[in-house]
Amino acid sequence: MIRCEQCFYRYPAGTLFCDVCGAALSPWNVEIDSALLDATFPSDDVQFTFDEPAHVSLPFSPYYPNSGRLVSDSDLFRSSSEEPSDRRSAPSAAAETDQRHDQWRDEEDDERQRERQRRAEEIVVGMDAAPKCVWVILTGGQTFELAGKTQYLIGRRDPANNVMPDIDLTNWYGAAKGVSRVHASLYITSIGVFVEDLESRNETMRNEDRLLPRQRYALKDGDVLRLGQMVLHVQFAEEP
Repeated sequence: MIRCEQCFYRYPAGTLFCDVCGAALSPWNVEIDSALLDATFPSDDVQFTFDEPAHVSLPFSPYYPNSGRLVSDSDLFRSSSEEPSDRRSAPSAAAETDQRHDQWRDEEDDERQRERQRRAEEIVVGMDAAPKCVWVILTGGQTFELAGKTQYLIGRRDPANNVMPDIDLTNWYGAAKGVSRVHASLYITSIGVFVEDLESRNETMRNEDRLLPRQRYALKDGDVLRLGQMVLHVQFAEEP
């Protein structure tokens, strides 16, 4: 019902003018049936009084023009951040992808750190790392004493090509055991003793590790070198 503000007569909704005083009726001056309100909302959500007709709540909400239902104050002012718990807890696909990428980067960083540590352990710096004399001992007891130089060639002699190694394994069946003419080099430096494979055909082993060609590897007292099938024992000595 619509109530006239001049003579307080009530008219059906949609009436434009008062039949008594002729005043224009406002479509917003609507009186709501209390029975309808009681059936629609709990009494605690009804925020109006008949003593103030200008503040009477509408039976519909401008926020839901096509809903066809009555809305209480708690529905109108509900925070948009209130989402279902399952939606808030479920991680997005992008977040899972970023998490996997971070895990891969951490694993790569750990692998690089282990590789740097392994390479650092190849070089031992100190008094024990620079002996004055190195002995290379074959399985049969033959001993080669290395002193006075910084580089020594291990292999088999080949006079035709002017190859004369410092550790000549020709007389100890070097060819039959797979020793190349230019097989490996030993370096005695101020920071330690190193071995380098010179791209030999049958490779070089240090203890149980295969050496990559053209890279120097640190040697320690008691290490075992294997050139093809030839076994060499390395020992350090303080004096020749």
